[in-house]
Amino acid sequence: MTNARQSPRLICLTCNIEKPQEDFCKFKCIKNNVLYSGYYRKCKECENKRTRLYKRNNREIMNKASRRWEKKNLHKRKANRAVLYAINNGKLIKELCKVCGMDNTEGHHRDYSKPLDVIWLCRKHHLEEHRRLYAKVKARTGEGEA
Repeated sequence: MTNARQSPRLICLTCNIEKPQEDFCKFKCIKNNVLYSGYYRKCKECENKRTRLYKRNNREIMNKASRRWEKKNLHKRKANRAVLYAINNGKLIKELCKVCGMDNTEGHHRDYSKPLDVIWLCRKHHLEEHRRLYAKVKARTGEGEA
């Protein structure tokens, strides 16, 4: 007999199906200097469906937001396009994630003025790196302080 603990189960508010906790996204937020954390009440599958439907039904809004980001971050977009072009032409070869060794990777630019100088990271570690950099900038500028 094994002593394996089963993870807690939650009921999705959308599909009303009881699922393991891992099927729900975690959240953290701070309100009135109090940290709240837990799990969203919609499962990942239902939330992904809702997001896809919203994007499909609001293409114009999504495209407008994308164009606005591109105008604001032209140097980043140029660097991203340069990497894609170099990969397609064989001048740049994707490598394994520097952190975990996964083969499905994305190029992370430490300096956008050097577009082909990238660090290869999987999606998870790429997002973690951007969160880390954002927190560093936020701490340096004092943003978010009351």
